[in-house]
Amino acid sequence: MRKSNLVKNVLVIDLELNQPSERIIELGYVIGNPKSEEILTKKSIIINPQEILSEEIINLTNISQLTVDNGKTLQFAYETMVNDVLEHNVLSVIHQWGVGDMFLLREQLQEEAEWIFGRRFIDVKALSQAHSIIHGVNCYGGLRKMAARLGIKMSQENQHRADYDAENTFLLYSKLSKLFL
Repeated sequence: MRKSNLVKNVLVIDLELNQPSERIIELGYVIGNPKSEEILTKKSIIINPQEILSEEIINLTNISQLTVDNGKTLQFAYETMVNDVLEHNVLSVIHQWGVGDMFLLREQLQEEAEWIFGRRFIDVKALSQAHSIIHGVNCYGGLRKMAARLGIKMSQENQHRADYDAENTFLLYSKLSKLFL
């Protein structure tokens, strides 16, 4: 079998949600090359959920009611992301921490949005857990804890912001993907 030198760029998404409605209030994403660990695009788009934010979410994310009231539509955020995906020749599989974000994004988009990503995704959390199990360490923990195991330091100040979490999920995926070589 001939090995291809073509390395595709990947898209990593992260969402911040209001509670208990789970309406999206921020779409963060990173497009990067996992082989070089180069980040080509990193964006955060605040979404107006057309509802009042819970105090818990305001405190967790530092996203204010005024900020979301002046936010964009989810449709706009998705189209912006798709334009970046097309510009950077991205693999059409979403990478994410856990399993919910892709499903919530697709569910909350207007029907006129053309979904370009298919039904599959890469769950970086599951890859991290598998790595932990193989190495005989506790496989439980959030992004920050799992990233630290592979030498990625995350700031506590920036956690729970979608673009920051997407960036660190990308860096973790890049490190884990090198273990497959």
